[in-house]
Amino acid sequence: MQRLLEEHLFWATMYSRWRYTDTNWQVNKKLFGVMPPVICDIAAAYFRNKIKKQIYGHGIGRHKTEEIFKLGMLDIDALSACLGDKKYFLGEQPTTLDASAFGILINTFGRPIESPLKECGLSKDNLTNFVTRIKAHFYPDL
Repeated sequence: MQRLLEEHLFWATMYSRWRYTDTNWQVNKKLFGVMPPVICDIAAAYFRNKIKKQIYGHGIGRHKTEEIFKLGMLDIDALSACLGDKKYFLGEQPTTLDASAFGILINTFGRPIESPLKECGLSKDNLTNFVTRIKAHFYPDL
């Protein structure tokens, strides 16, 4: 599950944030907004290009968009099945797996970035409840 999260779903999420649609890119680009406009545009374009190359170099970026999201949705299905009705992935106490899952899941479907991955994640009540529970317990100000 750790590898599924960090070496696969992470990259599908990155694709949705940095390459999928121009609308998503405009949302992501706002992160650079603390800089003067001209510098913001240059820095954002530089990092977008760099991350697009990383997505391609990882391998997931070599697939068609539909394939990337299908693979990511299979990851989400597997995570949901693994979590089941447990409080945490490995039982009653959080582990590093829960920390990784929270970080990737909140970025997959807890941000204003639209994608089939987000829709799939939001359809899994156990995963959305897991994210809500972790956020309330460990990050109440988030």
